[in-house]
Amino acid sequence: MYRLKAKAIIIVFGSVLFILGLIALATLLSDEVRWGPEDFLMAGVMLFGLGILSAITTKYISKKRTQIIVIVLGVLMVLLLWVELAVGIFGSPFAGN
Repeated sequence: MYRLKAKAIIIVFGSVLFILGLIALATLLSDEVRWGPEDFLMAGVMLFGLGILSAITTKYISKKRTQIIVIVLGVLMVLLLWVELAVGIFGSPFAGN
């Protein structure tokens, strides 16, 4: 079982809230950004998951090269899911188009 310190979880949670706060501000100030509650929820879940993956990776994997590979693969997975949900590049039933 992986156990992270509360400090790591607070840093990840704070970072996600900061990013989502910037997007919320852009939603309020611009007509170009139109996010609904479901968009914020999904982005928060994905970013929090990526942050926790990164924290676990840096804590429990000692080789830097392996850490980088795991984190880059996590970022790519989040980006692919994000793009699929936004515009549906794979044509899945839950795509955004």
